[in-house]
Amino acid sequence: MTNTVAGVACLVVSCLLYAGLLLVPFLPFGFGGQALVSAGLVLVGEAAFWVGCLLAGRELMVRYRKQLNPRTWFRRSSGEPVPPDPPRP
Repeated sequence: MTNTVAGVACLVVSCLLYAGLLLVPFLPFGFGGQALVSAGLVLVGEAAFWVGCLLAGRELMVRYRKQLNPRTWFRRSSGEPVPPDPPRP
């Protein structure tokens, strides 16, 4: 249980680090400094993501990947696709 909580925490930290990339252009650094900060955020974010994957376990990651698969977003629970809306007159 503790590993799962730590893994989910690492995944959340990873998402926050990637969200921090949106703030980089507003930092008072030059272009080179912003490039270094961006690269650091990406590297640490990726490391946090993969450490979180290892700690969270296979079951949680399979469920996470299933939720992010666009092919399953519009399926009913029975597995059949949702029919398109009828055309409007």
